[in-house]
Amino acid sequence: EEQYNPYKFWFEEFKVKSFSDCFCFSVPLEFENGSKDYKQNLVAFYVWLKVFYNEMLAKGFLCRGGIAQGWHYIDEDIIFSRAQIDAYQTESKIANHPIIAIHESLVNGIQSEGMKETIYYKYMFAHDNAGRNFLHPFNYSIVDELFFGFRQGQPIQKDWDEQKELLTMYLSILETKISRDSGNSFVDKSQWLKEFILYTLDGKYCDKFYSGLSID
Repeated sequence: EEQYNPYKFWFEEFKVKSFSDCFCFSVPLEFENGSKDYKQNLVAFYVWLKVFYNEMLAKGFLCRGGIAQGWHYIDEDIIFSRAQIDAYQTESKIANHPIIAIHESLVNGIQSEGMKETIYYKYMFAHDNAGRNFLHPFNYSIVDELFFGFRQGQPIQKDWDEQKELLTMYLSILETKISRDSGNSFVDKSQWLKEFILYTLDGKYCDKFYSGLSID
């Protein structure tokens, strides 16, 4: 008997292209036959992106990017995409820290699909006091359990313990980077992420970071 894989539907449509030091990840959010829905595809996409982000961070690399919703064509040879342009412009304009910034087109989609009413919404999205909306970097396992694990209510203690272990490791990595890069302008990126981790762990810097989108 074939083992159940909640992501099987998704990997059939998920596409990756790389060029220079950039990656383009894409997946359809809706399908004409109705067999796959917007929320399911977006949650799966979020989980995959954040696993990639965290794997890179564990190796000492900070990632940034943009995410948008819109027309997108990709094949073996080319990408022709309004969404990619919007995502790139979002990254270049506002993702000056290690975030995956959310374009207005996706914010509108999230609103129209009623994602604010879901139990995983406040874990999946975040914003700062500059009004920048971005994907929460460190709640992917919690969102995964709440959606695909069909967990009822809030995360359990096991979820928080596993997250704390991971974030404690990241703090050590970032503190080493901050010490090494002291005096350089780009040290601000590591410092920003360190502060966001402390916000996620202990609620520090709650005057700087917030859960959900800035439209709330």
